Amino acid sequence: GMMFDRAGMLWATAESSNSLVVIDPVRGAVVGNVAIGSQRTHWLAITPDGNKIYAPHRALTHVSVVDVASREVIGRIPNFIYECQGIAVAPDGNRVYQASSARPRIDVIDPKTDKVVAGAMVAAMPDVPPQLTRLRVSPDNRHLVMTFHVTGQVAVFDTQDLNRQHLFASGKGT
Repeated sequence: GMMFDRAGMLWATAESSNSLVVIDPVRGAVVGNVAIGSQRTHWLAITPDGNKIYAPHRALTHVSVVDVASREVIGRIPNFIYECQGIAVAPDGNRVYQASSARPRIDVIDPKTDKVVAGAMVAAMPDVPPQLTRLRVSPDNRHLVMTFHVTGQVAVFDTQDLNRQHLFASGKGT
């Protein structure tokens, strides 16, 4: 995964080196590295205020929290039921959504406390590994979209009530 911070630096996951790298695209140079201790981190999300990065670990059951200014891991959000995969921050910055790669499940993180405050299974899907889940939040913060690469399905959640959801086919490779 790759995202720009507010200073224009490009942050990217570097799965094989167990880290996130910081790239200055103007100079074309790596200017920083944050060791996060997992080979299977391939997504990240930056908060709208640019202060934190959330990096889920696909082979583990926690999300690392990185302080952008200090370029250090400042926390780990533990105890997710299944492996972590997709990650998205709401445009208003009030919620972080984390998706499992092992089950059709999402969890909601409060970025003020970095604690899990809610979670939900995709009700219409069997409890099987959907794999390669992606998350996006609508610009108005009202909907969370979760895609499933292997099953070729998309789930749309109401962010005010995660039990209000729709699942539909979109084709494999979504």
